[in-house]
Amino acid sequence: MATRRRGGYRAAPRRFTTKRSSSWAKSRGLSPWTEWPAPAISTRPQSAIAATVSAALSAEIQRVHQFVTFASNTPIQHAYAEFTRQRTTYDDLSAFYQAKRDRFLELIAGSRFAPVACCGTYFQILDYSSISHERDADFALRLLKEHGVASIPTSAFLYNSEAPRVLRFCFAKKDETLVRAAERLAAV
Repeated sequence: MATRRRGGYRAAPRRFTTKRSSSWAKSRGLSPWTEWPAPAISTRPQSAIAATVSAALSAEIQRVHQFVTFASNTPIQHAYAEFTRQRTTYDDLSAFYQAKRDRFLELIAGSRFAPVACCGTYFQILDYSSISHERDADFALRLLKEHGVASIPTSAFLYNSEAPRVLRFCFAKKDETLVRAAERLAAV
């Protein structure tokens, strides 16, 4: 297997190379071609992080990965397009998530969180302004540490503006998970 490197090609049986955007690389004082060590955990070339960290750290990175990536690669997009051609596989999906959302809202009805109307998503936004005046990221972290409930602060999606006192909660979970989360939210 040969990999490209500045100045040509060379044999690299235990290494792989990835191409970074030239502007990204230059802004960090790097070459656009970055050579990574041989994968220790994953053999996928795009898994450079897994190739350079311990298994425990890689597991933690993978756990938070869902919070930083909401895009899919081209093969997944093609697979999704094929899946959507078979309408019978997803015709009931809207009703399924509507029922999940309604169940979650029923469960948190006695809490101090105020739901914000949301459609077409599997996230419910809850207003926490009657509970705290903390910034959303700080409150989300405290909610996670003290009550074991994960949420997404909306400030992660905003630029140059103050976030409202709301958090996003995913209700695309097993019913028993929703029940446990609602019990913990009611205790806040």
